[in-house]
Amino acid sequence: MNYHMYKKCFVACLDILGFENSVGEDDARTIYDRLRRLDKLFAILTGATIPNANPKLHSILMSDTVLLFSENDDERSFKYVSGVVAQTICLGIGLSTTNIATRYTPMRFRGAISWGDFSYSCNDKGKIFFGPAWIDALKWEKKQEWIGAILTPDCIKFIQKQGFNIDSSLIIEYEAPIKEIIINDKNECECNITRQKCLCVNWINQFGCKDVPRGELFEGTDEDGGYRDKLEQTSDFYNYCKSKMQ
Repeated sequence: MNYHMYKKCFVACLDILGFENSVGEDDARTIYDRLRRLDKLFAILTGATIPNANPKLHSILMSDTVLLFSENDDERSFKYVSGVVAQTICLGIGLSTTNIATRYTPMRFRGAISWGDFSYSCNDKGKIFFGPAWIDALKWEKKQEWIGAILTPDCIKFIQKQGFNIDSSLIIEYEAPIKEIIINDKNECECNITRQKCLCVNWINQFGCKDVPRGELFEGTDEDGGYRDKLEQTSDFYNYCKSKMQ
C-alpha cells in the first residue's frame, strides 16, 4: 500500500522506560513476544483494525519507542491521541487485565504530545517519517522524570489558540518533574530536576487505574536504583489527580 502525508498534525512519542535493562537481562524471544503484543495493542487502540476509522491514527513501534500520529489536527484527533497515550500508560502499570504487563512485570511509559509539521510515507520499500513535530515530541519526552506524559509548549499554544474544549479528566495542569542539564562551578554537566507547570495527560482517570488505592499502585515492583525518584514523582501525580477527582 502506498501512502504519503505531509501536514500539520498531532504527534506523540512514548518511550518504554528501562528497556535497555531488559535487553541485557531477558532472552531475545521474551523481548520479541512483549513487543509483538504491544504492537498488536496499538493496532487496536488506534483503530487500525477498523475500516475507514474516523479520526484515524497511525502507530510505529521502533525498539523501545512508539510513534503515534494523527491525520488531522482537529479537536477529535487531539482527544483521540491523548486518550491512546493515557490508556497505554495505564495499561503499562499492570493493574488492568492486559497481556502487555502485570503488576510484577510492568511496562512503564514516558511520553509527550506535540503538534506541527510532520511527514510520513509508506510503500513496499518501507516507511519514512520526519518533521519538527516528531523532534519536539522526542525532546520533551526525554526531559521528564516520571511515568507519564505532557503536552509540549507548541501543542499547548495550538490547542489554546483553537479553543479546544478539554477537561481535567483527559488533560490536567500539574507541575511536572522536568530534567535540565546545567553546568556547575567545576564546568561539569549536572542533571537538575525542577517542577514546571505543564498540561499533563491524566492517565489516572483511565479504566483500571482510577479506582486503585494508592498503596497498590506500584505494589510488587522494584523501587531501587534509578526508578525510585521516577516512582515517587509518579505517585505524587497520582495523589494529585485523585484529589481533583473527589
